[in-house]
Amino acid sequence: MPLISRFFGISIKMYFNDHGLPHFHAQYQDFSGVFSINSGRLVLGGLPLDIVEVVTKWAMNNKPVLMENWKRARSNQQLLWVEGVSK
Repeated sequence: MPLISRFFGISIKMYFNDHGLPHFHAQYQDFSGVFSINSGRLVLGGLPLDIVEVVTKWAMNNKPVLMENWKRARSNQQLLWVEGVSK
């Protein structure tokens, strides 16, 4: 699963040819979750609330490039790096 961003110890990844609604995977320490690209909300898994808030805000700020990556992943194209959150 390609890494597309990393910030504050959070890894954001996206599978090639993944199924279902457009989404990405976030990992933080021993926690993981799946986030909707459209809403930015956690739809599966569990992460600390402060991490969910950071990832949701990041996702909403990067929705166009995340959707582009979703399309690329579905057609086995190289994914774009998405800038993380700055302090």
